[in-house]
Amino acid sequence: MSKNNDTMNENVTSNTNDNLEPKWDAEDFITLRKGMSADDIHAAFEGELAGFGDFHLPVQVCDFRASTSRNGQQIVYSFRGDQWEPADVWSPGDARVFEQYAEIRLAVKFRIDDSTNEPGMELDKRECFGDGLLLADDASTHRMLRTGIDDSSEGVYGLVVTPLNAIIPITDDAVIRFRSIANGRWNCIDIFFGVQWRHRHRKYAMFYRNDKKDEPLIWESIELYEKQLRMLIDTGVNPKIALAN
Repeated sequence: MSKNNDTMNENVTSNTNDNLEPKWDAEDFITLRKGMSADDIHAAFEGELAGFGDFHLPVQVCDFRASTSRNGQQIVYSFRGDQWEPADVWSPGDARVFEQYAEIRLAVKFRIDDSTNEPGMELDKRECFGDGLLLADDASTHRMLRTGIDDSSEGVYGLVVTPLNAIIPITDDAVIRFRSIANGRWNCIDIFFGVQWRHRHRKYAMFYRNDKKDEPLIWESIELYEKQLRMLIDTGVNPKIALAN
């Protein structure tokens, strides 16, 4: 597990209009690695989120059983409020491909505690939404979840969100982003395909705030792009040719 971003974005203001995109108050990342067990992942969550006071969505980690008939295919859903719609199929065997191409996310909203005017622990389920999720009851009914006597699917796990009866499927190559929005009123989880995520962060490291020393380079790039844009607007000349850049 490794941290890949600062936990606070000081340049972003709180969102007071309950509009999830694109602002957030705080975020943190957990990068999984091969060989981690469900217990390892759970411990990483607890350790990372211990200092993230605005993230209070209860999440547990589960294993999936090793392959069953048709490799345990199961419907995955997108939902908005109480409306759950079938969107795709998933199985432990194709979990990595699914993670690469599907959007996997969950956003939950907490009701405001009238006595404190702060987010409580009760979810406002009418406002919650998600994509690429399994129904926990379905997974249990179809015996997809590992018990003590079963072999587990190697490198495939689930994040169980009991209040929503949902499981977020992940692999041991996932990068998991936790976000807190509107001072903890919203908690969000986004799953990224590790190979693509690492490629972007290596190629465009300075734009992801990987290193505070990158800031001068960021401003230098912005100034160059502004100069090129002004030249294109004012003269119509191709700035890359004119500036030999």
